[in-house]
Amino acid sequence: RGFVHEASSPSEVSSWHATLAVATHDWSWSKLAAGAVAATLDREASARWRAAAPLSLATPGGGGGGGEKEALEELLEYIRRSVDLATLKERFTSKVAMHNVVQEKAAGEWQCRVAEFLRDVGSHPSQEWCFWQPVT
Repeated sequence: RGFVHEASSPSEVSSWHATLAVATHDWSWSKLAAGAVAATLDREASARWRAAAPLSLATPGGGGGGGEKEALEELLEYIRRSVDLATLKERFTSKVAMHNVVQEKAAGEWQCRVAEFLRDVGSHPSQEWCFWQPVT
Protein backbone atom coordinates (compact mmCIF):
# COMPACT_ATOMS: atom_id res chain seq x y z
CA ARG A 1 0.00 0.00 0.00
CA GLY A 2 1.33 3.38 -0.96
CA PHE A 3 4.33 1.86 -2.76
CA VAL A 4 5.28 3.74 -5.91
CA HIS A 5 6.27 1.27 -8.59
CA GLU A 6 6.87 0.99 -12.30
CA ALA A 7 6.23 -1.98 -14.56
CA SER A 8 8.53 -2.66 -17.49
CA SER A 9 9.16 -5.32 -20.10
CA PRO A 10 11.94 -5.97 -22.63
CA SER A 11 11.81 -3.49 -25.52
CA GLU A 12 10.80 -6.14 -28.07
CA VAL A 13 7.87 -7.38 -25.99
CA SER A 14 4.72 -5.53 -25.05
CA SER A 15 3.16 -6.02 -21.67
CA TRP A 16 -0.08 -5.13 -19.91
CA HIS A 17 0.16 -3.98 -16.30
CA ALA A 18 -2.70 -3.40 -13.90
CA THR A 19 -2.59 -2.23 -10.32
CA LEU A 20 -5.51 -3.18 -8.12
CA ALA A 21 -6.28 -0.82 -5.27
CA VAL A 22 -8.58 -1.94 -2.50
CA ALA A 23 -10.33 0.77 -0.53
CA THR A 24 -9.25 0.28 3.06
CA HIS A 25 -8.64 3.51 4.93
CA ASP A 26 -11.46 5.33 3.11
CA TRP A 27 -13.85 2.59 4.23
CA SER A 28 -12.53 2.29 7.78
CA TRP A 29 -14.61 2.72 10.92
CA SER A 30 -12.79 5.97 11.69
CA LYS A 31 -13.51 7.52 8.27
CA LEU A 32 -17.09 6.27 8.25
CA ALA A 33 -17.84 7.51 11.77
CA ALA A 34 -16.04 10.84 11.27
CA GLY A 35 -17.96 11.51 8.07
CA ALA A 36 -21.30 10.59 9.64
CA VAL A 37 -20.61 12.75 12.69
CA ALA A 38 -19.49 15.73 10.58
CA ALA A 39 -22.53 15.46 8.31
CA THR A 40 -24.87 15.16 11.31
CA LEU A 41 -23.36 18.18 13.04
CA ASP A 42 -23.47 20.23 9.84
CA ARG A 43 -27.16 19.41 9.33
CA GLU A 44 -28.19 20.45 12.86
CA ALA A 45 -30.99 23.01 12.51
CA SER A 46 -29.52 25.83 14.61
CA ALA A 47 -26.10 25.56 12.91
CA ARG A 48 -24.53 25.77 16.36
CA TRP A 49 -21.84 23.21 15.62
CA ARG A 50 -20.70 25.02 12.49
CA ALA A 51 -19.57 27.99 14.58
CA ALA A 52 -15.85 28.45 15.10
CA ALA A 53 -14.37 26.71 18.11
CA PRO A 54 -12.97 29.06 20.76
CA LEU A 55 -9.35 30.04 20.11
CA SER A 56 -8.65 29.36 23.78
CA LEU A 57 -8.56 25.65 22.87
CA ALA A 58 -5.45 26.31 20.76
CA THR A 59 -3.50 28.24 23.40
CA PRO A 60 -1.21 26.72 26.01
CA GLY A 61 -3.14 26.30 29.22
CA GLY A 62 -6.28 27.66 27.59
CA GLY A 63 -9.64 26.02 27.19
CA GLY A 64 -11.71 25.06 30.14
CA GLY A 65 -12.70 28.30 31.79
CA GLY A 66 -15.08 29.63 29.16
CA GLY A 67 -17.61 26.83 28.92
CA GLU A 68 -15.59 24.67 26.52
CA LYS A 69 -16.00 21.54 28.65
CA GLU A 70 -19.77 22.01 28.81
CA ALA A 71 -19.94 22.66 25.08
CA LEU A 72 -17.98 19.46 24.43
CA GLU A 73 -20.36 17.48 26.65
CA GLU A 74 -23.34 18.92 24.74
CA LEU A 75 -21.68 18.10 21.44
CA LEU A 76 -20.99 14.49 22.47
CA GLU A 77 -24.55 14.07 23.75
CA TYR A 78 -25.94 15.41 20.48
CA ILE A 79 -23.77 12.91 18.58
CA ARG A 80 -24.93 10.04 20.83
CA ARG A 81 -28.56 10.94 20.13
CA SER A 82 -28.14 11.59 16.41
CA VAL A 83 -25.67 9.08 15.01
CA ASP A 84 -26.82 5.47 14.95
CA LEU A 85 -26.35 2.35 12.85
CA ALA A 86 -28.83 3.59 10.24
CA THR A 87 -26.78 6.80 9.86
CA LEU A 88 -23.57 4.80 9.34
CA LYS A 89 -25.25 2.42 6.88
CA GLU A 90 -26.64 5.34 4.87
CA ARG A 91 -23.21 6.98 4.76
CA PHE A 92 -21.44 3.75 3.79
CA THR A 93 -24.02 2.84 1.13
CA SER A 94 -23.61 6.29 -0.41
CA LYS A 95 -19.81 5.99 -0.34
CA VAL A 96 -19.86 2.55 -2.01
CA ALA A 97 -22.35 3.75 -4.64
CA MET A 98 -20.09 6.69 -5.56
CA HIS A 99 -17.11 4.34 -5.71
CA ASN A 100 -19.06 2.07 -8.08
CA VAL A 101 -19.98 4.99 -10.36
CA VAL A 102 -16.31 5.99 -10.61
CA GLN A 103 -15.26 2.39 -11.27
CA GLU A 104 -17.92 1.93 -13.95
CA LYS A 105 -16.76 5.09 -15.69
CA ALA A 106 -13.13 3.96 -15.54
CA ALA A 107 -14.00 0.49 -16.85
CA GLY A 108 -15.96 1.97 -19.74
CA GLU A 109 -13.12 4.31 -20.61
CA TRP A 110 -10.64 1.42 -20.48
CA GLN A 111 -12.81 -0.65 -22.81
CA CYS A 112 -13.10 2.26 -25.21
CA ARG A 113 -9.31 2.60 -25.33
CA VAL A 114 -8.84 -1.15 -25.85
CA ALA A 115 -11.36 -1.08 -28.72
CA GLU A 116 -9.53 1.88 -30.30
CA PHE A 117 -6.21 0.07 -29.94
CA LEU A 118 -7.58 -3.11 -31.51
CA ARG A 119 -9.09 -1.11 -34.35
CA ASP A 120 -5.80 0.74 -34.93
CA VAL A 121 -3.77 -2.47 -35.09
CA GLY A 122 -6.24 -4.05 -37.51
CA SER A 123 -7.98 -6.40 -35.12
CA HIS A 124 -11.74 -6.43 -34.71
CA PRO A 125 -12.97 -6.37 -31.12
CA SER A 126 -15.59 -8.96 -30.34
CA GLN A 127 -17.98 -9.48 -27.46
CA GLU A 128 -15.58 -11.97 -25.81
CA TRP A 129 -13.22 -9.21 -24.71
CA CYS A 130 -16.05 -7.37 -22.97
CA PHE A 131 -15.71 -9.29 -19.70
CA TRP A 132 -16.86 -6.76 -17.08
CA GLN A 133 -20.44 -6.30 -16.00
CA PRO A 134 -21.93 -3.12 -14.53
CA VAL A 135 -22.65 -3.16 -10.80
CA THR A 136 -26.30 -2.56 -10.08
